[in-house]
Amino acid sequence: MIYFERKKGSLRAASRAYLFGRSLKTVVTDSGSPTFDDTYEVSPYALAAMEELNHILSITRPSLSTLKQMMMHELDKLATLTGGSDAAAAKLERLREHVGKLA
Repeated sequence: MIYFERKKGSLRAASRAYLFGRSLKTVVTDSGSPTFDDTYEVSPYALAAMEELNHILSITRPSLSTLKQMMMHELDKLATLTGGSDAAAAKLERLREHVGKLA
């Protein structure tokens, strides 16, 4: 199941399900006797789709360290914009501490 982030009021679907069949493969279970066992393998189309989705998500989602750097940079910008207000500086410092604690 794939979930999409849609704007409120959008007429498009919020999720979509894809079904991929599994291929049946008969293998010999014991080399000394003629006993066989049925196994099911994951569809190569499903594997390719998961690989493509992982690639797309890695492009669109920055790493946590990158997010932390971006947030610290934005907090520095806010500090320069607020001037020297003591209350604003204290709140920005608390935010910096919270961002620094992110795992």
